[in-house]
Amino acid sequence: MNDYESAPQIPVRFWLGECWTEGPDVDLNGDIEQEVTALPRVGEVVRWQETHLFETVAVLHYVTPFGVTYHAHLDPAEDAARERLHRLGGLCLRDRFILAHQSGTPIPQIAQDADLGPSDVLRYMREQTELAAADSRDLAAEVTSGGTDGIDIAGLDTGAVLAALWNHLPTAKGERESPLSVEEARTLFDERQGCVDALHGRRMQVVLTGDRFNAWLYNQQAMPVGWDYDSPGAATAQAVIEHLRATGEVTGAPLRSYAERQQSMEARLTAVLGSDH
Repeated sequence: MNDYESAPQIPVRFWLGECWTEGPDVDLNGDIEQEVTALPRVGEVVRWQETHLFETVAVLHYVTPFGVTYHAHLDPAEDAARERLHRLGGLCLRDRFILAHQSGTPIPQIAQDADLGPSDVLRYMREQTELAAADSRDLAAEVTSGGTDGIDIAGLDTGAVLAALWNHLPTAKGERESPLSVEEARTLFDERQGCVDALHGRRMQVVLTGDRFNAWLYNQQAMPVGWDYDSPGAATAQAVIEHLRATGEVTGAPLRSYAERQQSMEARLTAVLGSDH
């Protein structure tokens, strides 16, 4: 982005991902506004803080009573930057799109969640998948498994895994409240072939076909709307599966408080910033 700073003319809000940050006192809240001499083009790579490269996924404009505003959606362009974002607790757009798509989420819904157009999502996924295939990489398999950070479900009953995960999500208004049984979950698992976007009103966005699964989107759903210090806790996928392994139960996993989550995020940030130097 620094390439555009010589003669500021156009204010653009760059979206980097809500977990991206450069220090404990730098709260980007996912985006930062800069003035540029020309709007970045889709596919163009821009530099942030001289050390990280981001690809321009889309540039949107919004007409307001005060004029036109521009938003540039960026995504890490290198594996090192993607990994850095992941270590901070985030997930790059590329992996969000692929994980959601593989779980069965419709493209229009993925686009709406990202505040982008369906064509932007399709183009970016296709380009990234083709780039990985050129290096003999199965990007869909990499993303849905979560790699070494994926939740290990090897040896567990797939019905029990699905039931446990579903039972620990917040209840959708007007939808089923009673726990999902293992037997019922086995049938649903087979019907969905292990790829579950939503079930009885609860969004899961998981692919449970291997020994590990990427739980990032699931964990976002596990946090109740408006979650704060006064809210009840939320169960992470890791806690749910650990509880299932230890007890065989698909209900009753330990909950993590908002304060515990904040402490975990701060610990991640400290570790990442320490490794940057």
